[in-house]
Amino acid sequence: MKKITKFGISLIVGVGMLSSVAISSRTVDAASNKMIFKNNSFIYTSNLKRTNAYKTQNGVRYVTRTYVAGTTVTPSGTRTINGKQYYQVGNNKYVRASNLRSLQDFFVSGDGWYLSDVDNLYNDDGSINQSAIDTTIQNYNNDTSMYWVDDSRSNNKLIKSARKLIGYFHYGSHAGFGNWKKPNKNGTTDCSGFVWLAMKRAGYPVDNWPFTTKDMENDARGAHRYLKQIPASQARMGDVMIVNTGNGLYQNGHAAIVDGPYEGLNTQIIQMGGDSSSQSVHRWTLGSSLSEKLLKGKFTYARPVKR
Repeated sequence: MKKITKFGISLIVGVGMLSSVAISSRTVDAASNKMIFKNNSFIYTSNLKRTNAYKTQNGVRYVTRTYVAGTTVTPSGTRTINGKQYYQVGNNKYVRASNLRSLQDFFVSGDGWYLSDVDNLYNDDGSINQSAIDTTIQNYNNDTSMYWVDDSRSNNKLIKSARKLIGYFHYGSHAGFGNWKKPNKNGTTDCSGFVWLAMKRAGYPVDNWPFTTKDMENDARGAHRYLKQIPASQARMGDVMIVNTGNGLYQNGHAAIVDGPYEGLNTQIIQMGGDSSSQSVHRWTLGSSLSEKLLKGKFTYARPVKR
C-alpha cells in the first residue's frame, strides 16, 4: 500500500478496468516544454494496465507505480486511449494528461503554491522566484516517498521468501496458516508469525512453532540461536526489526523484515499488521507502521543466523 504524501493529495485512479482499449493511430509531436505532475498519477501501459517506473538514487534502485505530485517529466508525445489523452513518459509508459501541466505555466499562474516546500516561492512584488522553483523541483525529483526499494533482483533468501507471501493471510491467530510448506493464503498470522514463517521457508534454523516478538528479542540479544543483534546503522535488506514494550504481546510489540537500506523510521519493511490499512502481508515504512507507544519502545535489529 502506498504512503500518502505530505500534502494529503489523493491518488488519482484515472481509468477503471476496461474490457477493451481503443488507441488512436496518431501520436502527436513531442512536447517541447518540461511538465510537472499537479496530482499523483498512476503509470499505465498502452493497454491501460498499471506498470512500474524505476529510478536510481544514491546507488539504490527504486520502483513505483505512482508519480508523485511535484515531479517533473519531459513527455515524448501524447496518445488518445479510449477517448482520453495520455502523455508518453517512457517505453510503453503513459500517464493521464489531465494530471500534468506546463511547468512554467503551473508556477507562473500561482497554482503551484501548494507544492512549494520553501517559503520564498514568490518575491515580495509577486513575481516568481526562479531559484526557489528550482529548489522545489529538485526536492520533488529526489523524493522517494511514493517509491519502494526494488528488491526484485535481490538474492537474499529471506527477502525472496517474504516477497512470496505478500498478499497472504488475515491478521489473527499466530499459526492459523496451516502447513508452513504450503500455507493457506486465506489463513491467519501476526507480525512475528509472519517473520517466523518467512525464515522457516527460507531454511533458517527456527523452532517448529512460531516465536513471539519477546522470544525474538531475547534470542537476538542473548543465545543467538536464530537471530543476532546488530547496530541499527548496519541493518540491510534481509535483516529483522523488533520493537517491544513490556512483554511484547499484542499491541506491545512488532516485528518485520527489513527490505531496503536503513533510513531510520523511513526504512522500508515487509510486515504483517503494523498499520490498520492493510489486512495482509505488505510493504510499508517503519515509522508509519508503529503506534506512538511502540515508537518509544526498545528497538532491536538482528541478522538471521545461518547454520
